[in-house]
Amino acid sequence: MTGTLVKFGQRLLSALMGGDRFGWLPYLMLWLGLVTGAVLGAASYQLVGHYAILAAAVAALLLAFRLHHRRVALAASMTGVGK
Repeated sequence: MTGTLVKFGQRLLSALMGGDRFGWLPYLMLWLGLVTGAVLGAASYQLVGHYAILAAAVAALLLAFRLHHRRVALAASMTGVGK
């Protein structure tokens, strides 16, 4: 989390100094995602106790299963690999 904040600050300063205008945005989004997850996790723990970690584990398992079994089309440049 600290590294994300450091990168966010570095990229924001770079943008203010004339660098990439939106280079800081991915780091801000990542940090906001981390904070949102912490807040939602704490709130769900208050509601259901230790079962909150079970819900998070099941959600992660379902997401991993879905991403592992998705169909991905190869790019046209990749079809000739190995010839």
